[in-house]
Amino acid sequence: MTTTKLTVLKSECVQLCDSCKIKSDWLQRVKTIVDTIKANSDRYKLVAKKTNIPWSFIGSIHNMEASLNFNSHLHNGDSLKLCTHNVPENRPLNPPNNGWNIGYTWEESAVDALIMKNFHIAQDWSIPAQLWASSTENNNIAVSASSSQKCKCCKVINGKEDCYFPHNGDPKNCEKGYKPVNC
Repeated sequence: MTTTKLTVLKSECVQLCDSCKIKSDWLQRVKTIVDTIKANSDRYKLVAKKTNIPWSFIGSIHNMEASLNFNSHLHNGDSLKLCTHNVPENRPLNPPNNGWNIGYTWEESAVDALIMKNFHIAQDWSIPAQLWASSTENNNIAVSASSSQKCKCCKVINGKEDCYFPHNGDPKNCEKGYKPVNC
């Protein structure tokens, strides 16, 4: 059965991470990206403080979504002068703190993007969890409670509800013991 649930995929993420090798022709590019993220750690740490998300994860998402450009929305790389016009459209929801003449700061946009994806409520920030979260970042699987996917698979574990979005939104993809909800 295909699944997108971290608890099921975590050991596979560990194996993939442990077996990962950077190709020699990519080493310098990767080093440059890592060095750039480290050099901007103060900015990522400001957002991390507001979202409870590791600054290094924020930096990696910034690289994926906006090529480390601080003049672009973290959501998708659109200009900070206006709300986003590409998916997700019309983000952030609130107007810029400094007014429309100036536009959004990168930090305002980043906080909105990360909260929109519900990364701020994650409890597990292990390397496998970060790999899993970054792989879901563009797929809206399992992370986004505000996702257009309403169908969830849920069960109660130790008095707490444990839910995730099934693959392709199909309730037939709920794992054994999980019940479809809002399908």
